[in-house]
Amino acid sequence: MNTTNLISVIVPVCNTEPYLSDCIRSVLAQTHSDLELILVDDKSEDKSSEICQEACRMDSRVIFLSQERRKGVSAARNRAIGAARGSYLFFLDSDDMIHPGLLKALLCSARQSGVPIAAVVPCRVATENFSKALCWMEEKNLPAEYTYLESRTILDQTLEMSPERNSVCCGIGGKLIRREDALAVRFDETLCNGEDTKYLYQILEGGADAVVLKGVWYYYRMHPGNVSKNRSAEACMSMYRCKKYICGREWAAGETGNVICLERMLINYLLEWYRLSRKNRDTALRKCMERALNQELRSEECALLPLRYRVKIVLALYSYPVYRVLHIYFGWRWEQSQRKKSDG
Repeated sequence: MNTTNLISVIVPVCNTEPYLSDCIRSVLAQTHSDLELILVDDKSEDKSSEICQEACRMDSRVIFLSQERRKGVSAARNRAIGAARGSYLFFLDSDDMIHPGLLKALLCSARQSGVPIAAVVPCRVATENFSKALCWMEEKNLPAEYTYLESRTILDQTLEMSPERNSVCCGIGGKLIRREDALAVRFDETLCNGEDTKYLYQILEGGADAVVLKGVWYYYRMHPGNVSKNRSAEACMSMYRCKKYICGREWAAGETGNVICLERMLINYLLEWYRLSRKNRDTALRKCMERALNQELRSEECALLPLRYRVKIVLALYSYPVYRVLHIYFGWRWEQSQRKKSDG
């Protein structure tokens, strides 16, 4: 079989019955028809599996795989990667949709530039406004203009949270990756959140440059069930472990500036999750955040930050009422200063 132009579209599926049919239709309607759609059901408890099987019967390009037990999104993607035959792999979430010309535009951009990754920045659309995405998809001929970014530039911009942040390292949806680069790494099955960030980081760390398409091509559906909104103890610790991994790799690479930015971001996240645990009286999350904050307090990375970060951690852990008052006060002061800047 000639797979030179074949694109393997990988879609992990788990309880997304209300959105799955739209996702599948958007793939099968692509102007680049040389594709295989690999649907991996991770023990859905709704009718997602039946929708996948029906799509498989209706179109020979659809491949349906089913997990024997719930293993998580990483295991589902890894299984699809192992089954993929395409020269390129494209990742899509089962509650999202893509423009009919996206795969063709990404493939042309990747071939023209010679890079391993061609990506698009997702357009976030609330479920109640998702009809707008259907209107946008009727625009058949979007210009396939792109920006070329070197791997280190992508990592620096992402880790520094630059205003020009390109989102290449944030989320796997909308990424077309050359087969040999995609197969060189696997998703970390011990992570339930942040696994896609780690996967992309590992590919970029290996020197993979990327192009990013301009325009609205990928429609990220915002709804209450989005995994990215999960703030359970397991989810937060998973994101923490992902960021610590990246921080350690940047430290080993001598990228001290990135380590400082990432550590600052990490502590702010931990404090946010700790406040959430206190507000919701979530004992499991609170204990996890206490352990993580104590670990950061003793870390070499935290020692690189200004003293106020360590003071915030100590106050949060050992004098929470004082910390809470100061957090509200300085948060209000910051909002006031930002408002003055915008008014000026």
